[in-house]
Amino acid sequence: MRGFLSCDECAKNGLVYRPRSPVAIIARRFGCFSRANLPAWPWAEGQSDIGRQSVLTGHPTRTTTDARHEPAELWMRTRLRTAACLLVAFLLTACGGGSPYTASIHESCKISLLYANGFATGTGTPIRTTLTESAPRHFNPCPLQNITSASVALCLDHPQISDLTAQLRLPDNSTLSLTLPTTVSGPACLTGGTLFNVPLPANRLPLPHSGSGNWTVGVTETDETYESNPRGFLVGWSMQVEGLK
Repeated sequence: MRGFLSCDECAKNGLVYRPRSPVAIIARRFGCFSRANLPAWPWAEGQSDIGRQSVLTGHPTRTTTDARHEPAELWMRTRLRTAACLLVAFLLTACGGGSPYTASIHESCKISLLYANGFATGTGTPIRTTLTESAPRHFNPCPLQNITSASVALCLDHPQISDLTAQLRLPDNSTLSLTLPTTVSGPACLTGGTLFNVPLPANRLPLPHSGSGNWTVGVTETDETYESNPRGFLVGWSMQVEGLK
């Protein structure tokens, strides 16, 4: 390439290329240094002009006196090119030193306990022999990067919990079955309800940070005797997700 010293030319002039840093190697790879585009660099005292070499690249370099005889436009263009190449080399070196972010801070996101109609006041929704669903709810913005545990809490008013089936509907409209306990014991919740906490498989859940995603719970009475005369209520529900951000 015109304007550059090849390795053979260096050898003929008794010069040896000795890169001094990774930046020098990158700069030489991009062709940033030539006979004409380097400023004067420090050299060993007593060395002749012919033997002067760039401290950065090991190439012969022109003196400041020689450079002043070049046209002003060429002088400015070559210096700008050198500066741009050094900037690229610096950015390449800096970008290679990072590492991917790893979630490590514990975070808890929840859908607060409200009545089945989605409000803070109400009486619950009668549980029928067809699927009885709550009003859809969604998480507030949540920064979780992965989920470690999750659970749904159902607030029910029913004399025979074992006669009920329940499910959680996810934002993609898929469902997860909820295994209810066979006992009616539990803490009181809202108005006349009993709270039942049901763990969820964390690996089946989407990240809850999409605020537009709707979540609902549904409960079904399995005893057909109460098809037209419901004996229990889905009072309310809540959901909690634990994970790392």
